[in-house]
Amino acid sequence: MRYWGGFGAGFSASNYRVTTLEQRTFNVLDLLSSDKSRDLGSTGFRGDVSLGFDYVLDNLPNYPNWGGGPWTLGLQGTFGYTDNDRRTIGIPGSALFTPGGSGTDFVRLQTTWEGSIGPRLGTFFGTNNFVYVNDGLAFEEFKATINCGTGLCGQNAIPMTMLTESKLRTGTYYGGGFMMPLTRDWRIGFELRETEFGKWDVTKGNPALYQGKFEFDRLHDFSAMARLNYNFAMSNAR
Repeated sequence: MRYWGGFGAGFSASNYRVTTLEQRTFNVLDLLSSDKSRDLGSTGFRGDVSLGFDYVLDNLPNYPNWGGGPWTLGLQGTFGYTDNDRRTIGIPGSALFTPGGSGTDFVRLQTTWEGSIGPRLGTFFGTNNFVYVNDGLAFEEFKATINCGTGLCGQNAIPMTMLTESKLRTGTYYGGGFMMPLTRDWRIGFELRETEFGKWDVTKGNPALYQGKFEFDRLHDFSAMARLNYNFAMSNAR
């Protein structure tokens, strides 16, 4: 058994989309214009701490002709921070009601704390190098902000307002990585990962003044991370 912990740092790229499902002003359901769907993709920093263990599977064959070693099955958990942040100018679907332009209106989506846990399968090759694949469950906090400012609200005699909603979303991830030794206990490497969070419907506001229902779809993250791990306990492992 090999127990380890470490740090990761890199970047995360998001691929989001926002659609206005409906808008109400003064309790009246308004029509939508053709610009009701917009992209919200962005890139940002991602950093985390990780813990895990790997158990050597003695009953699986290795490949000594390739310099291969034993297979391992383990568990990997991470907890970290990502600062993806993207806004689209104007409220999608409001063009019919903003003849003077979008003004200070915007829709914004941010991510903050995130984490994951799941199994990983790996094998050694060469001089104690290690490759692995992993998947599992992920969670991430999303924050949506809708600003009804000098565009939709200001041009329709509605009090200007900023609406916010935060939610911890769960999803799934899959990826893989490579680790190589620095010393007997320290390893350095690289990991790629994709994460899916589905879609998120947000309804905010006062229908007596302004209320919007929005769908944040394609909540998909891709990350590339450099990793530094330390083996703090080992037995029956390379």
